[in-house]
Amino acid sequence: MQSKSIFRIIALFVATVGLLGCVDNKEKITFYADGTADIEAIIEVSEDVDDEDARNGWHFWIWTYRYMFPELRENYTLEEEFVSESETERLRFIFKNKKRLKLQNTEWMSFTKASDGTFMFSSTVPKFPGADEDEDIAFELTVEMPKEIESANATSIDGKIAKWRITWEQFARGLTLKAVTKNR
Repeated sequence: MQSKSIFRIIALFVATVGLLGCVDNKEKITFYADGTADIEAIIEVSEDVDDEDARNGWHFWIWTYRYMFPELRENYTLEEEFVSESETERLRFIFKNKKRLKLQNTEWMSFTKASDGTFMFSSTVPKFPGADEDEDIAFELTVEMPKEIESANATSIDGKIAKWRITWEQFARGLTLKAVTKNR
């Protein structure tokens, strides 16, 4: 249950708040050889973060999600950072699981080890009927595998890390993310 809940919560957040265009959603899954994983979900707000009322509004959104979904309160830590980069100020909320999760095969993704030692990741991003044909990035997913990645349909691959930058257009039609490691 833990593994599915955080991504449903993130999807709901993306659908409701992300449409405003001032929010970046970044998720990272780190898989381990034993089939467990760590999850980190980052929500970055870039508009009006220097305005106290706006910051309070974002705090209320995060508080509401933590209140509505006990999964967030019970199984995830929440960190908050104020980041200033090249004249852009951002408010960053970071959710991290408190203990490793079993994510081998769930409703929305699969992580398996083949007999030849390769690891395979697959995740179906369902069609989101409210998404438009916009090329803007809806969210970013980073997956770190236990071994170096041999192939993936990711936006970028660097060693053991595959990164997908999912656009609203891709959300509108749905897609499947895949990565396979080398067997050594």
